[in-house]
Amino acid sequence: MDVLKLKKEDIFYDLGCGRGKLCFWVSSKTGCQVRGWDWNPKFISRADRLKKLLGISTLTFECKDFITEDFSDATCIYLFGLFLRESQIRHLEKRFASLKSGTRLISVGFLFSSKFFLTTQTFLLSFPWGKTEAYLQIKK
Repeated sequence: MDVLKLKKEDIFYDLGCGRGKLCFWVSSKTGCQVRGWDWNPKFISRADRLKKLLGISTLTFECKDFITEDFSDATCIYLFGLFLRESQIRHLEKRFASLKSGTRLISVGFLFSSKFFLTTQTFLLSFPWGKTEAYLQIKK
């Protein structure tokens, strides 16, 4: 959260959100609009039920293919893309090129092109299976 400096007016996307743990955390810490997208309908259904149970209005979960869907209103995107094929990463890179200047992107495990993004920070993130590098990049 210190790295992102999210404000209430931000729109945060977690692309490949799984069951939405990060989304719930970001929403509770910032109050900004949080959108979690995943391909797995069971994950989305579970996260959405919990969101409704907790009555969180700034959080939405949708079963979407983030490789093709529109997220151009984002001010910050988190992408844990270690499961993506190289062709999917390059396709997303082209799509991210049209994001608004200043949009923050955290990518886990890989960098996007310096042609479109300025890497401002590299840091280690811990996961149950170990640690990997993450990159904070800003759209030029």
